[in-house]
Amino acid sequence: KINMVTLYISPFIMVWREILMFFNILGPVFTFATNDIKSKINVLEHRLSCQATTEHYQHMNGMIHYELDNDLIGLNKYKLSATRQALRLHRSLVFVSLLLHGLAHSTESPGVIASEAYGKSLAKFHRWIVQQSVYFGIKMLPSRQTIMEKLFDDKSNELIVKELDEGVKALNELHKLTTRIYSDLDLLNIP
Repeated sequence: KINMVTLYISPFIMVWREILMFFNILGPVFTFATNDIKSKINVLEHRLSCQATTEHYQHMNGMIHYELDNDLIGLNKYKLSATRQALRLHRSLVFVSLLLHGLAHSTESPGVIASEAYGKSLAKFHRWIVQQSVYFGIKMLPSRQTIMEKLFDDKSNELIVKELDEGVKALNELHKLTTRIYSDLDLLNIP
């Protein structure tokens, strides 16, 4: 199949920088997640800035094809593979989207919302011990009021919901696009 979808790496990284700012607001509970995201972003940025390979890392398709052609996606090379790191970020988009949607529309606590979002998205990619650690840590999220005050200052609830819904829509579109790119190349389920 020829993949006609183009997703540039720089905007993808910028989205994740914004998500990192959101995770920082959620407090120390997300320190492990933010460090993990930063390391994945660093892999992408390094490939993008390296003069020897930068032309291959301008967009997802080029990155994936370059790494496939040069055997850089194999299991023993997973930490070096920008394709694998971008796929892991792709998978995390579902969690972030569900979390933002829950904050906009649910009356549950952020801990319950995040726990449900994790269970529906990322848990299936983690071992049991990691899952239990995440579920435990999520219980320590700050209150909804604290999160909303840090995110939106004095905005009305109506405006907050509108902005969160716009963010969810954008994340879902990005997820749909990256899903198409990876599935067209039969890479969506690589570990």
